[in-house]
Amino acid sequence: MGSSALLAEYINLIQTANQEYIELSVPLMQRAFPVMAVWHFTEAFFKKNGITPDSVAELTQMVRHGKRDVIQNALQPLGRFKRFLTYSRSSIVEATLIKLNEEVERVICAESLPAKEGLELANRLRGARISVHTVPDIELVNHVRDVDAIVLGADWLRQDDFVNKFGTKLLVEQARTSG
Repeated sequence: MGSSALLAEYINLIQTANQEYIELSVPLMQRAFPVMAVWHFTEAFFKKNGITPDSVAELTQMVRHGKRDVIQNALQPLGRFKRFLTYSRSSIVEATLIKLNEEVERVICAESLPAKEGLELANRLRGARISVHTVPDIELVNHVRDVDAIVLGADWLRQDDFVNKFGTKLLVEQARTSG
């Protein structure tokens, strides 16, 4: 499960939770998923706004609108491409590719071991009638030249880079050298 999906699940859980539960759960989530920026963002949000029904409602709206806005902003630049490669499973990448459905000729998905979340993504895309080819993680870099664009989720965005799944850096470097 990607960071935005985890945060959405968490938001659903805290809708009826008390303040103590929320105060205890955010640091636990940070320790469980230390590279996922959403937990650092959530902690900073609650420190700034307090933990109240209104702040939980505001965070809920930010999460819902944020995901929708990211998908909407991705449609135009990605709409000119036909063949995609993706690694791991991102609910935002999935939703974007499904919205682009008619423009998508093919998606290459890595298995994304050890949890095989890439196979889950592939099955969900196939369910949306998108042509998908799955490959072992180790072979993914060999397919960079077969696609028009690489679409990745990100657990943490920084000014000059991002954090995703182990192995993403090699994939990005291969894409850079392949043009």
